[in-house]
Amino acid sequence: GAIKWQISSIFESDFTFVNDDDKFYNQHDPQLLENGRLLLINNDVTDPNSVKRTSAYEYQLDFEKMTIELIWKFSPDFNRFTSEHGGGISALPNGNRLVCFTSTGNSGMQQ
Repeated sequence: GAIKWQISSIFESDFTFVNDDDKFYNQHDPQLLENGRLLLINNDVTDPNSVKRTSAYEYQLDFEKMTIELIWKFSPDFNRFTSEHGGGISALPNGNRLVCFTSTGNSGMQQ
């Protein structure tokens, strides 16, 4: 099918970030939830201003204003949890998020 919209921190994007500091780089496992929120893993390896810390992000998308706003972030200790490639995030039925960092083989849960 045709691409309806795209979100990017580097290339042309149909959405505008509410805060430029909340952009993502080398993302993995994006999931659009029924409530209009977007989950993804931000591997952060191509951001020239970053400390290269892998994080899990949850954004609120506003399809009328075409904005994207970071509303939740899980950014654990850099030495224990990091992934230069891959990773995954799942929204659990109880509202928690299950996060997997693939390069280290670690996972964590955030409420």
